[in-house]
Amino acid sequence: MSVYSHASKAREWVKRSKKLMAWALTADERKATYIGTLRLDQKGLACHCVCPACGGTLQAVNAGKLPNEIIEGENLRPHFRHDNGQQKDACLIKMSQIVALQLLLREKTIVLPEHTRNFTSKGASGQIYTGTASRPSVSVPISAIHWVDEHEAKITLPDGRVVWLRLYGSPARGNAASGDAIITIKVDDPEVANWSQDKILEHVQLTGEWLCWDKHPDDDQLHEQAHQDADNQAKHWCDYLPEDLDLPEGLTPAQRSEGVLHWLIKGILGQAHSISTPGYEDTLRGWMPDNTYKTQKIYLHPAHYRISNVRMEQRLQRVIPDVICTVSLGAAPPMDLMVEVAVTHRVDDEKLLRIRELGIACLQIDTKRLSKGGRITIQELRSMVLHETDNKQWLFHPAIERSRNDAVQQLANKSIAIQRQLELQRARQHWIESLNDTQLLREYLMLLRQLWAGKDVQNSQGQAFSTQELIPTLEQRGFKRLDIEDVSGPKGLLWMLELIVRPNETIRAVDLFELAMSSGPVLQSYVTVLGTAIAEYGAFMTEQEEERMRAMRQTIKQSLHEGDLKYARMTHLDTALIALYPRLQKRLSSNKGTREQATKVRYEKQAQEREQRMLREQQAQIENEKERNHQQLQDGLNGVDAMYEWLPQSGGNHNLFAATELVNQKLQRNHPILSTAWRRILQSAWQARDAQMALSEWLKAQSPKTALDLSVRLELLQVALLIKRRHSLQLLVGRRGRPRL
Repeated sequence: MSVYSHASKAREWVKRSKKLMAWALTADERKATYIGTLRLDQKGLACHCVCPACGGTLQAVNAGKLPNEIIEGENLRPHFRHDNGQQKDACLIKMSQIVALQLLLREKTIVLPEHTRNFTSKGASGQIYTGTASRPSVSVPISAIHWVDEHEAKITLPDGRVVWLRLYGSPARGNAASGDAIITIKVDDPEVANWSQDKILEHVQLTGEWLCWDKHPDDDQLHEQAHQDADNQAKHWCDYLPEDLDLPEGLTPAQRSEGVLHWLIKGILGQAHSISTPGYEDTLRGWMPDNTYKTQKIYLHPAHYRISNVRMEQRLQRVIPDVICTVSLGAAPPMDLMVEVAVTHRVDDEKLLRIRELGIACLQIDTKRLSKGGRITIQELRSMVLHETDNKQWLFHPAIERSRNDAVQQLANKSIAIQRQLELQRARQHWIESLNDTQLLREYLMLLRQLWAGKDVQNSQGQAFSTQELIPTLEQRGFKRLDIEDVSGPKGLLWMLELIVRPNETIRAVDLFELAMSSGPVLQSYVTVLGTAIAEYGAFMTEQEEERMRAMRQTIKQSLHEGDLKYARMTHLDTALIALYPRLQKRLSSNKGTREQATKVRYEKQAQEREQRMLREQQAQIENEKERNHQQLQDGLNGVDAMYEWLPQSGGNHNLFAATELVNQKLQRNHPILSTAWRRILQSAWQARDAQMALSEWLKAQSPKTALDLSVRLELLQVALLIKRRHSLQLLVGRRGRPRL
């Protein structure tokens, strides 16, 4: 039966068995033998097998039996066991290693395992970089095999290379040459001794997990490659310390890293063909004589220079720049450029002064962002050095210096110009203040005439002048609002007065007067001034114009008479107008037609209207009261007979004299009736009663003026016992709800 025909049987046995030894070495040939290959007659000690670990004799248990032939109750598949002593894990492990080695070589093909070498190096910053180099696994035929013993064999590959295969933990008996390769077979699982042949071959050939290179033919080359890989990683991260960089002893990792960066940047510049440079912008401020600030810009555009003739640390007098090169831009002539690399130490004031003395452009590249713990690749560093501009600063540039000097000169020129202007203004102001009020006003009017005519405006001294230069002094002296458009502008008050005083055939005085009347409030308030000028300076007018003028004057006169302020004159310009036009003095000195007078008229008119309104209201109130009293009197007279009746004479004791005494006794001294001729009234009533005259007729004959007069007379008659009431008070109410007497 072949080895492979027992595979299924072995798998069935494994399911029913524990950890057993399925392999052994033949005692004579030291050949690995699988239990499944033995016949029935080779059971027990007849197998002639030994243990490779302890050397003990082995028995073949259940050799040659199929699973169904094993006695029921037994769970042991065919296996080897020690004739004397106990089976140990070391026996199983050693057997597993020998089986793996012999089976591997029996196939005449070997899968050489993958081999990797590592190399660790430390960067300038102290960062650890691990480089690797490897050879892949490869399947190669075996040309020749030489067994040293069951633990070691030497194989020869088709290319003549020699590879030694040794079991892990076994002493090396063969003498491997210096160039030979060595592979160790390491099987440390006791279970492998229980595996079948195909499973062992699968692990040893396909997975390669038991094969390990102790010595590879390319070890030296792989070591160098791993070393190079670690160095390349450090170079990639700008952390490689080159051999030609001489740094002082005792530096910290950070200081060594700074030195490397400095060296790398100089190397990048040394190989560069171009570089981007930043622009420059600044503003100079100068305090001017007029107490204001003036500014002047200093500007240099960003640029991309071509680089040539690069030199490292070449001394230039007292300056040794990191890099000096020749740069060019477009058609401009080439110039020298110094480059300073600032990692942590920047150019100090002393060195900057020496650089400025040289007069050579100097650019500082600042790597301060790298000092904050960030890492940078060599590609990023190259881009930062050659293409970025935010990290660069001009320490000196001839163009910037020229621009700065020009800006300083321009500020100085502005200061001189302003100083001269101030001196001129002071001289002009001194001349203005030397004029008296009349001279100042006439100077102002002269400037206005030139301005109206469209001429170059000059003062009486022949100097170019502006009307606004006179305004502050005019206002200071009390001449307000002379510069408003309706006063000083074309078609303003002064313009119209000039045309009236100095007649113009094309513009008639009456037209100017009418124009002012139809203009805005300011000119309307000065229309009487124009009328005064027309009268005083005798402006010529035709009969028709005079008729128009009279009609307009009448309109103005009527407006002023009514207290309307529309044409009332504002007086704040009177002093200036009198100084300019003396013939207006008499009329302008009068209060007639002014706003003050018009306001007074308005107030008086309003007071008169209020008084008349009050009189009308009082008269209406009196009339209403008369009407009310008259109505009450008539109501009382009409209702007397219904409410009262005569009392008949009660006897000899009740006579006129007795009635008079009753009144004197019962009425108070301050009673209203006592202030009248009541005795005569009482006598008249006595006679009327005796004559049987109706009470109402007698009362009407008395002609009472008011309801109170009627009430007093009725009370007098009641006290004198001449009349009495007919009804109670509840019945003495008229139809309209008013009480009757």
